[in-house]
Amino acid sequence: MKVLVTGGGGFLGLNIVKRLLYEGDEVVCLDQNELGAEALEFLNDHSSAFFFEKGDVRDFEKIRSVLNRYDIRRVIHAAAVTPSLKEEQANPERIMEINFSGTVNVIHAARESAVDRIVFVSSNSIYGDVEADDVRVTEEHPLNARNLYSIAKIASEMYCGRIQELSGLQILIGRVSSAYGPMEHPTSARNHLSLVYQIVQQAIVGNEMKIFGESASRNWTHVYDLAAALTTLLKKEDLSYSVYNLSYGYSYSLKELLETVKKVEPKFRYSFTDTEKDANLILSTGEHRGILDNSRLIHDAGFVPAYNLQKGLEQYLSWLRQAKLTNDFR
Repeated sequence: MKVLVTGGGGFLGLNIVKRLLYEGDEVVCLDQNELGAEALEFLNDHSSAFFFEKGDVRDFEKIRSVLNRYDIRRVIHAAAVTPSLKEEQANPERIMEINFSGTVNVIHAARESAVDRIVFVSSNSIYGDVEADDVRVTEEHPLNARNLYSIAKIASEMYCGRIQELSGLQILIGRVSSAYGPMEHPTSARNHLSLVYQIVQQAIVGNEMKIFGESASRNWTHVYDLAAALTTLLKKEDLSYSVYNLSYGYSYSLKELLETVKKVEPKFRYSFTDTEKDANLILSTGEHRGILDNSRLIHDAGFVPAYNLQKGLEQYLSWLRQAKLTNDFR
């Protein structure tokens, strides 16, 4: 199968590309930036079936050209900006142009080509602040956008649904949970990095993590599981729904995260401080995300995630130690 992955040079995008190549597909990666040495190293085992196109999802003609030139049948649309509050304040137009208008362009181009299915990568952030950390959040839970990222995801989901009704183009939506794992690092599209990333970078070099503040529980899910779930949605026929939560199905507290890192990396040390200036990790409580219910994905798509937090962190730390360019990820 020939698949286009938009945003294929990003954290999640590269893992999607790698998963598709592993499954024997030909993959075209569309990204606004050239791939660096670390990304090419990550993909090098399957390079003969990999094609790169430099392009922006804001460029409709580029997308249409790529779809037609490679005779693409299916698309995973992962291109997005994951902005910080500072970026939201400085350039809200860019965020919406990429995260919403880019989705419109991809779907428009797909309708004018031979594409028969799109998987849109959405986010569990669209549920907003739920009642508590132990609430199970199904796909029917009310949506509650709190920032431009989640506003764009909700608008894109609504657009996907309406275009599917109007055109018959099959569009599936995967709401991904809090991701961690190989290839996460700062980029122009992602400088709001995960808590797992921040902790692991200190753990692997033996630095003590001094923490100020508290953090709500999160549905930490290894990026390999998220990539595999998205490729399942891309390929599995006769699915009953258009929207699926993608997660491990468990919400981990900050204490569970810290203790699991310590179990995997015994030299890791952490402590809490009441003084912000003494901390090397400053946290805010943040939103309650609840437990992202993955039963629809399991029962309807037959997909079961492979990595609990300990197994996932073992893989992640092992990958960091073995990567030739480990220092680029610190």
